Amino acid sequence: EGRMDIVIEAIRAARNLRAEIGLPPGQRLPGAIVPKNVGAATIFADNQVSVIGLARLTDLTFMDSAPGGGGAWSGSPIAGGEIFIEIGQALDIPKELERINKELESLSKDILASDTKLANSQFTDRAPATIVQKERDYNAAMHEKQDKLIDRKNMLSRG
Repeated sequence: EGRMDIVIEAIRAARNLRAEIGLPPGQRLPGAIVPKNVGAATIFADNQVSVIGLARLTDLTFMDSAPGGGGAWSGSPIAGGEIFIEIGQALDIPKELERINKELESLSKDILASDTKLANSQFTDRAPATIVQKERDYNAAMHEKQDKLIDRKNMLSRG
């Protein structure tokens, strides 16, 4: 059972990477795995076909360290090591960076407006508590989205 948990986690991690980047689930991509030890390498080798099929990969290369060189890779730590998908050939990186920059610019304006509203004591003192809390929740969600976009932008810029 523990062996399959590691395989399932690898498949889930690869799918989550794809979703975070915004790639279609059906698009097959090259994959790589850096097993943390010989036992994990054996588990992944024994289940390589399953990982390739269920994670929608074209292949799964075993490596000693994180992939570099050509292509932009995105990785995720898993119980048995780390799994990577190559996104460089599947994503127009300059176009995606432009889209992220536009989204960050728009989000910054929304955050500024929300921060200003929350800093206004007339709003926080006079508005119903549910409305103030709703604005705080909205503000926190926008900050979280901004952090994720900055992380994605940094990841793509490194590639």
